[in-house]
Amino acid sequence: ALERKKGGSIAASVLWSLLTELSRNNLQLIPILSIISGLIFGIAFVYRERTIANSLLDFNLFTNRAFRVTLIPMLLTAVIMGGIALFMAQYLQMVMGFSPFYAGLWMIPQAIGMIIGLMVVSAIAKRIRPGFIITTGLLISTIGMLLIAYVPVIKGLVFLVIGFVTAVIGVSPILVLGTGIIIGSAPQEKAGAAASISETGNQLGIALGVALLGSIGAFIYHKRIEKNIPGGLSIEAWKAAHESIVGATSVASGIDDQHRVMLVISAKEAFVNGLHIVAMVGAFTFEFQICFTAIGLRKVGTVN
Repeated sequence: ALERKKGGSIAASVLWSLLTELSRNNLQLIPILSIISGLIFGIAFVYRERTIANSLLDFNLFTNRAFRVTLIPMLLTAVIMGGIALFMAQYLQMVMGFSPFYAGLWMIPQAIGMIIGLMVVSAIAKRIRPGFIITTGLLISTIGMLLIAYVPVIKGLVFLVIGFVTAVIGVSPILVLGTGIIIGSAPQEKAGAAASISETGNQLGIALGVALLGSIGAFIYHKRIEKNIPGGLSIEAWKAAHESIVGATSVASGIDDQHRVMLVISAKEAFVNGLHIVAMVGAFTFEFQICFTAIGLRKVGTVN
């Protein structure tokens, strides 16, 4: 299990670096070659795992319908929530101007929402089929993503927190019931392998969420901000402002008041536009999962 987690973390870190590079510099030779090399090694790994006797990853587990129908939504959920959490932390500090400590306090409501969701799911899981609970939760998460997709640049704090808490409550069922379904669907002798795959998928999903959604948000930021950067800046200052909202804020502190206000407002608007696109991606992903789990988990019985 430890080797699986380590491998997933390394792969996610490499992908994060490559996607970040692509979002900064568009298509370059080295990132493209690195991705191709990674794909080749990935194919080689799968081939080896399918041909050796004691493999780290038992692909036969994926032939079980309940296993794969649960694992895929768990992975996608981790991707979306990991990416949105990244943007929320940046919004609190860079758009709202909060200190790291104060921004952390505004993350507490989502923890409370998770606790409430876990308690509710645990209470009803013995009476209601998990497929229905998970599907309903994903619908709630979709609503949360749509709320985030309309967060304004100014005075959007409460809107953002409500949307994020709603999404967190919605993903509680897949987090609570998903691992149990995965382990229960595997043969007894493969229960440990199934549990480790579930945990690795969760960790990999969070890392991929930061990589994929972070890159999408960065791409939108670059396209929105480049036309609104004030003239007269040095090449280094222009690149810093174009790179991220952090760089734009840093550059703004060293220019005159008129251009400072324009740059800061433009950077915040560009960042929030990226947040909106990412939230819409999350909403569409949850909608896909609703259809996927409603069909795939309809025959899974209640938790004993």
